[in-house]
Amino acid sequence: MLIAGKYQLVKELGRGTMGSVWEAWHLSLRSSVAIKLMAPSIAASPTALQRFLREARAAAGLRSPHVVQILDHGVDHGLPYIVMELLEGEALAERLARVGRLSPRETSRVVTHVARALTRAQQAGITHRDLKPENVFLVRNDDEELVKVLDFGVAKMEHRFDGSFNEESTAAGTLLGTPYYSSPEQAEGLKSVDHRTDIWSLGVLTYECLLGRRPFEGDTLPAVLLAISSKPLPVPSRMGLGSVPRGFDAWFAKACARTLTDRFAFAKDMAAELARICTAHAGETERATMPKLERLPPLPPLPALPKLVDDDDDDDQAPTEIWREESIADLIGHKRVSSLPRARRGGVWLVLLWRTRARTRAARS
Repeated sequence: MLIAGKYQLVKELGRGTMGSVWEAWHLSLRSSVAIKLMAPSIAASPTALQRFLREARAAAGLRSPHVVQILDHGVDHGLPYIVMELLEGEALAERLARVGRLSPRETSRVVTHVARALTRAQQAGITHRDLKPENVFLVRNDDEELVKVLDFGVAKMEHRFDGSFNEESTAAGTLLGTPYYSSPEQAEGLKSVDHRTDIWSLGVLTYECLLGRRPFEGDTLPAVLLAISSKPLPVPSRMGLGSVPRGFDAWFAKACARTLTDRFAFAKDMAAELARICTAHAGETERATMPKLERLPPLPPLPALPKLVDDDDDDDQAPTEIWREESIADLIGHKRVSSLPRARRGGVWLVLLWRTRARTRAARS
């Protein structure tokens, strides 16, 4: 199938309620791209079509390596499409389903990258409103991973694409986003949500990365919304779901504070605080796992050395039974030992004793 006369569909990458995502081949540029097609039944709704095109405009306006790059968009014979860079890797949701949970260091890296995307969005007056593991993509980049935020389909933009003020068309009481990651203000259907709703969602996502499960759950939608809006916040360290870094309880309570003024004001601040907590945790873990050095037994005392010379004042002459004065004079250059400083005599006697004994043994043999 050919889209807009230049995008040849190759294979389907995924499908959801709003449409499907395909790998496609750009005929003129001869390169692979990803193309998102809106389901024809959904495209018949003017509101849905507006939101679909809003995704392209919102993401295209964010010049960030942590936001998926939008290359093109339009409507081809009634079929809306968005062309994006083709990413190699996996969604965070797939990673969590495969490994269960992430280490504090990995979690901090994901949050830092997502926070950069949210900071750029906040500067542009854009609130994502649907931040969740399915919309966070881990891109393989040589030996490192780059995290990108996807799907601005329900994003709220304070200004239109042309820069004029945008009146939000969402009716009060409408729930946008995925319930498990929705903020209390979203759960209540308020129109006046701002970037702090993304702060809440990132806090929920972080909890899930570290503990391997979501903090707000329920068997029904009302039960989930009740947990978000009024039930006591879970305390991560009391959940019995693995090692929780020291300080993460307070971090989560601030990230998911129901009172907006108690919540982190900026994504970059919450990411920096989490990085500090996780770095400290890594240091504590490393110290706890270091092998303890065994104390070596004390060395035995050295044996006493034999006395080589007398300590009395008349020590100018060597013992007559061992030393021959002419031999000593030969060894030290005809300089009498008694003329050396007293502190150096012991060392000289030691050398002379060894050499004289060696000569005596040689003469006897």
